[in-house]
This record gives sequence, C-alpha cells and structure tokens, in this order.
Amino acid sequence: MKKFIAISVLIFATACHHNFNQREDDSESKIKSCNGLVSMQYPYNPAKAQALRVEGVVTVSYTVGFDGHPRNVRIISAVPNGFFEGETLRSVERWCLPPNLETQKKVITFRLNDGSFVDESQRSAL
Repeated sequence: MKKFIAISVLIFATACHHNFNQREDDSESKIKSCNGLVSMQYPYNPAKAQALRVEGVVTVSYTVGFDGHPRNVRIISAVPNGFFEGETLRSVERWCLPPNLETQKKVITFRLNDGSFVDESQRSAL
C-alpha cells in the first residue's frame, strides 16, 4: 500500500509540473529559424476544393523579416473565394527567403492534378 501511495504522489507531482513562461500555442515557436536557407513549400490543395473539384488562384503579399520568414502576409485576391486562403497563409508563413523589407507579391495557382505552384511569370515587388 505504501508503494502505491508513493507512486501516486510521484505521478501527481510530475503531472503538475508546467512551464508557465512558455505559451503552448505560440505560432512563432512552431516555425524554425531559416539560418540562411531558402525554401518554399507550396500549399496543399484543401480537401474541400479536391472534393468539389475546384481549381483556383491566390495572390498573396508579404515582406521578409531579417530571420528569413515572411511577415505581414496578406491575401490580395482569391478566385474562387473561400477555398484556398487558409492553406496559402499557413504555407507562406513557413517559407524561408532572403530578407527583404519591400512588399513582395506572389501568385499561387491550385490545380487538381498538378497540386499548387507559384506562377513565376507574375512574381514581382509591389
């Protein structure tokens, strides 16, 4: 019985330990530092768009902070509306790019069979 009580107290004590100085839902902590690397993972086609066989185009603007991550990410336009915006924002915020404080613009095209890609012919600074 003493062993059971000792184990219960130990489990309770370790379960109560929590670091209150760190927010668990802090999105910045979930994004790794770029460390000078350049990478762009394109957004996935959302399940809703796949199921309804919808293709589309999203234009997004952003600046790139000194850490290499896009900041001030905004959807300029999305056709059709309501399908691709969320996935585009999630993806772009995780890109690693060369720092640039000028506002950049990219056009991301979503296709059913080809996935998504950045239309390089329409890439420019605003």
